Amino acid sequence: MTIEMKMDQKYEQGRKIGRNEGEVSKEKELIEEIKFVNSKFEYDDKYKKFNKKFNYLDDGQSSKRVIEKIIF
Repeated sequence: MTIEMKMDQKYEQGRKIGRNEGEVSKEKELIEEIKFVNSKFEYDDKYKKFNKKFNYLDDGQSSKRVIEKIIF
């Protein structure tokens, strides 16, 4: 077992025991915590309905549409 594997194993144990969820003290832990949270995140229907109603134009092309309307 390499040192990295031992550190990863220790991190996983610390993640489950002895640490509050979301509590980090090092940059590597922060990165791992963000990856963990993002892997478990799901949009619920309420959020999807809100976005469909109020943010339907936010598709990454809004600036392009504005420029096309103003210039062309």
